[in-house]
Amino acid sequence: MLIQLEALKFRDKQVLRNLMELNMHDQSEYDGYNINDHGLYDYRYIDHYHTDQDRKAFFIKVGGRLAGFVLLRLREEHNSLAEFFVLRRFRRHGVGRRVAERIFELYPGQWQVSQFETNLPAQAFWRRFLAQYTRGSYNEELGPDEDFPYFSGPFQRFVVPETTRVYLVRHAHSDPSPDEEGRPLSLRGEGDLVRVQEIMAAEFIDRVYSSPYRRAVQTVQGVAAIFEKEVLLRDGFRERQLAQSPELYGPVEVKRAWADEDFCLPGGESNRTAARRGMAALQEVIRENRGKRVAVGIHGTIMTLIMRELDGRFDYEFSRNLSTPDVYLLTFHNGLFAHAQRIWS
Repeated sequence: MLIQLEALKFRDKQVLRNLMELNMHDQSEYDGYNINDHGLYDYRYIDHYHTDQDRKAFFIKVGGRLAGFVLLRLREEHNSLAEFFVLRRFRRHGVGRRVAERIFELYPGQWQVSQFETNLPAQAFWRRFLAQYTRGSYNEELGPDEDFPYFSGPFQRFVVPETTRVYLVRHAHSDPSPDEEGRPLSLRGEGDLVRVQEIMAAEFIDRVYSSPYRRAVQTVQGVAAIFEKEVLLRDGFRERQLAQSPELYGPVEVKRAWADEDFCLPGGESNRTAARRGMAALQEVIRENRGKRVAVGIHGTIMTLIMRELDGRFDYEFSRNLSTPDVYLLTFHNGLFAHAQRIWS
């Protein structure tokens, strides 16, 4: 399910006006607005979203089709959602949640959202969303508010830091081969690519990176195509090899490497060295993409070593239990690691 935000253009004004009628019809149950003599609600601020510098408008699209819109007020003291509308057929599918996350992260800083006092479904959505998104770090109070002196519903206020999201996409299944760099995905692995693309299509990816190894590139090529990006290769994300060839070591040597970070066989690389290499690649990607979302095609061991550098709970057992493919989201606030979350299902 490809979800997109498209900035409003002047030629789209009538489309926004049409969608606004649907939104105001939904809201009339709570705000008591009536239609005029022409049978329209006739939202009075449409033109302001083409003329006022502090207003922004976006269409929501799902699978290339119009699915709603978002209207913003961006002020020095705080940003706010003026309108947030998702067509009924797209509700309860995660569209609103993902769009809200993206909007807030496009404009980090102080934020405020509000709901009509009688609109209990909207209040439930925003409280549930903000509890998860801010990890409980938001404040709520009842209006009226200085911006809306006649509004009596709840306001939620919170701070959005500069947020960088890195999606580590562990490659899909590949049959073992002496050709570590060139071995492709298996038929089973190719069959899993549709699901990888389905999951990532909802994540607003800005850039796609990969290990230079073929199986990793193949796993994220479809993601790059969805977002019309190229796959940028980074040698730092290649898999850790304990010896010159993967045929020269087995489970015993692998387990020993996790117990002794400096252990490796001739021509190989230790976990300590690989972790430093992987972290250097990750830090470079973060520097290049502050406030953006990137996907990285990667391998199980180097992925775990990178994650262990950020959080010691990711260890040998975690590495063994990774699936092929697998997807973990690393979130960074103002350049600092915040948390990791598995999004593969």
